[in-house]
Amino acid sequence: MSVDESIKHLRQKIETLNDQILGLLNERAKIAQEVGFMKAKIKMDSYVPQREEEILQRLIERNSGLFPKSAIAPVFREIISACRSLEAELKVAYLGPPATHTHLAVIKHFGSSVCAVAQDSFQDIFEAVEREKASLGVVPIENSIEGSVDPTLDLLIGVQRDFAPAHIHEADRERQAQFAAFGLVPFTGVQAQFQVVQFSLAHHAG
Repeated sequence: MSVDESIKHLRQKIETLNDQILGLLNERAKIAQEVGFMKAKIKMDSYVPQREEEILQRLIERNSGLFPKSAIAPVFREIISACRSLEAELKVAYLGPPATHTHLAVIKHFGSSVCAVAQDSFQDIFEAVEREKASLGVVPIENSIEGSVDPTLDLLIGVQRDFAPAHIHEADRERQAQFAAFGLVPFTGVQAQFQVVQFSLAHHAG
């Protein structure tokens, strides 16, 4: 068998696998939609961050093949995001316009199927969550250029009793302890030194 024929044969095998993966994705989507219907009946939040992180961690630990471990979370986060969108629309308020660091952090963390809602100011983000125009809010708290983002910190202090802890992602213990006083948790954004906080209303905590 020539090299060209070998490549063609391998490509055919890849296409067969792609078809199988697509079929499994649609099967997963159908099950996720059924879960969404059940959650709606008992008024359960569609977004359960702890559950999603458990899924990702389990897959990373189970991987013993050639597929890079560093790629597992991004790939499956998109799958989870797409399937979650079939359960219910997850709206996340962030400081606009699109393509800002905060927006990119939202996409990185929640996946591209999230409904990212741009806001004009930090205050607007908090009000969007408070008025239930968004399920979650993501705000910057620190970056490598300007340091702490004071307007955000002021708002966090003002609402710490009304907003509940949300999900922690890629945050070290020191950072977690530093913001424990706010009742909120940080996660790393697009850049290594860009920190953002995700928050939700206390009665919406998953």
